[in-house]
Amino acid sequence: MTTRTKLRIYTLVVAIVLLGGICLILFPATGEVSKSIGTSLVASGIVGCLDLAYRRIIDENASRADEILNSGLTAIYNRRDIDAYHQLMSSVSSRLDITGYSLRNFYDSFNHVLRERLRNSPRLRVRFLVVDPTSPHSIEREALEGHAPGTFANSIELLKQTFKDFEGVEARAYPGGLTTMVFRIDERMFVGPQFLSAASKATVTLEADRHGDSWLFQAYEREFEAMWSKASTI
Repeated sequence: MTTRTKLRIYTLVVAIVLLGGICLILFPATGEVSKSIGTSLVASGIVGCLDLAYRRIIDENASRADEILNSGLTAIYNRRDIDAYHQLMSSVSSRLDITGYSLRNFYDSFNHVLRERLRNSPRLRVRFLVVDPTSPHSIEREALEGHAPGTFANSIELLKQTFKDFEGVEARAYPGGLTTMVFRIDERMFVGPQFLSAASKATVTLEADRHGDSWLFQAYEREFEAMWSKASTI
């Protein structure tokens, strides 16, 4: 017998107890005794209804929790600068994909550790996806974040020159506006929107893990590939 069937039987029993109690109260067959029994049955029925309501809430919450777990979502942060990056970057071994308007913050934080990982991990493949610094999208973002003209272009050039001699590193420029941040480190994915009202480092970030049918991880994996296919080598 399934859990759903058991719950239906329990609901039916609660309804019978509650209705039976109401009938004994409204139509007493033996005076006060039947009223007393009816009152007890109504009380038991009310408790049963409350229990059913509680079970429904628990089942709904459990179902929602299962949906979240199945998506691959493991954490939500109110910023981009996350401590977990440092540990993961120090051990990255197979795949690193990252998007950004210039990747200035990434370069400042991880260029040394990434060069070390590339030297020690021949299987490591890195893809930098930046926004074309000559595009109106990049120029607008540069001004929005209060940077001097050319800041993004200079940062991208520095990134390019630093990693140009490493095998397994590719860099491309995307012609459109960047609506989402994607930062994949092996089988972990950090993603989030690009807000107009705040610098990218100060916006929300979701963390997803790749396991089974983790559709959130896969959705952003496809998004990165779609942008990468429309970008040009730099």
